[in-house]
Amino acid sequence: MADSKANQLQIKKLFGNNIEDILFTINGLRNTGNTQILPHLIKLLNQNKNTKVRKALTDFFNDIKSQEAVNEIVTALKNNEYLEIHNILLSACWQSGLDFSNYIDVFIDIFIKGSYLEAIEAFTVIENIDKNVNGEIIESSISKLKSEITSFEADKKELMVELVHVLKRM
Repeated sequence: MADSKANQLQIKKLFGNNIEDILFTINGLRNTGNTQILPHLIKLLNQNKNTKVRKALTDFFNDIKSQEAVNEIVTALKNNEYLEIHNILLSACWQSGLDFSNYIDVFIDIFIKGSYLEAIEAFTVIENIDKNVNGEIIESSISKLKSEITSFEADKKELMVELVHVLKRM
């Protein structure tokens, strides 16, 4: 129960009006590694437009080292409510060094449906996966990309060709 009360207090501070309290709380979470608050931090990143707060949150996600964060980040990437922060979350996926190999299909979908910048970030996430990935998933991903090629602009087509090469090397 004490953890729950501590979490509630942290959440209250995160969504308060005092920028210094928000920054202090984010910094404290960096040190404690409390992953239970991640959904709230994602929500805060999406809602708070203060430059210092967004920078602190971006740094937080880029530096996160808990594998438990992967599911929360992927869940946010699948949620259309968070489209505005997709690039930040996608960048955090590869900058954090966490293992997102179980979610290649999610990054393929983002590559296909997202903007060119999102495609670059999704490409980078996939490119940085250093685990062996199931061959069926790779083949399925390649087929999916090839079936969508006519919907891509020229620059995204070039990126897709390179992504296919990356997938084939996995």
